[in-house]
Amino acid sequence: MTSISVIIPYYQREPGILRRALDSVYAQDLAGHDVEVDVVIIDDESPSPPEIEVDGLNRDGFSIRILRQSNGGPSKARNTGLDAATGADYVAFLDSDDLWRPAHVATGLSLLERGAQIYFCDSQYSETETWFRGLDCIDRLVAASDPQGDEGYLISKQKLLPLFIESCLAHTSTVIFDYAAIPDVRFDVSQLTAGEDYLFWLCILQHTDLAAYSRQVLSDRGRGIDLYRSALDWNNPECVKRLYYALRLHEKIKHRYCETPEQKRHVGEKITLLRRGIAYLFMRNFLRHPKPNAWVLSRLAIHDFASILLLPVNMLITARQKLAGKVEFPIG
Repeated sequence: MTSISVIIPYYQREPGILRRALDSVYAQDLAGHDVEVDVVIIDDESPSPPEIEVDGLNRDGFSIRILRQSNGGPSKARNTGLDAATGADYVAFLDSDDLWRPAHVATGLSLLERGAQIYFCDSQYSETETWFRGLDCIDRLVAASDPQGDEGYLISKQKLLPLFIESCLAHTSTVIFDYAAIPDVRFDVSQLTAGEDYLFWLCILQHTDLAAYSRQVLSDRGRGIDLYRSALDWNNPECVKRLYYALRLHEKIKHRYCETPEQKRHVGEKITLLRRGIAYLFMRNFLRHPKPNAWVLSRLAIHDFASILLLPVNMLITARQKLAGKVEFPIG
């Protein structure tokens, strides 16, 4: 029998959000697979308690555990879940406000059983957009892959890693990986509001030979508390912190994973754009939100002093872009 642990970090204020996620787990169509599903909920000091969300859930082969930790964010919570997944063959991730469609786990297992160590799929990102549809490299991804009938595709690490460096191809709630083969990789807890999942996938890929994916939309993004999405608005005082964490993310990618001049150039362009975004928000928030600015400035002094040296130039560039109505929104 195959065992799979489903790790769900939990911090929500509104009751019912987690229950919808759990209902989607319990509704998985696992015909043809002899599977035990262990759902591990990590309560990150959630204002809305998880106990009321699990009441009445019952299905043969499914179990639920609730673990608790002091509030430390989703990366720490996922690491707590990974530490508790001892004995599992596979680990799947699901954010507490996201949903799985019924074929997600079965599709992932079918591909993983063909030798892949990590699987991901497309997800519905908004009412009109999916995750894959927003990426420029999907056609190149498919061209580099081996079709596996209706289930999806297999692709070697050597072909996938350059595309993953270009774009984060996987959203957290779409990933299942071979935990028995790769039990020791953990999330970077220093990436609080951007990039911890991206770094995790890249690290997993370094330990793989073969990956798998499906172009089917098998996951849906929810609308609960999300630290990353809540800081996307430039009017949000915390947006400058998100750009800082995104900057740190791409610096780590450049130094740890880029192997060719083209990869370094591509990631370097993202770093330049993020530095300009931070400079723009420093000017925009100078009087209204000085504390986040000061926090980011203190971190840049330690981790990326080049950003401070480039501040005058980047402020001038972004001021001119603003006057011309061409300020670019930095990627995160």
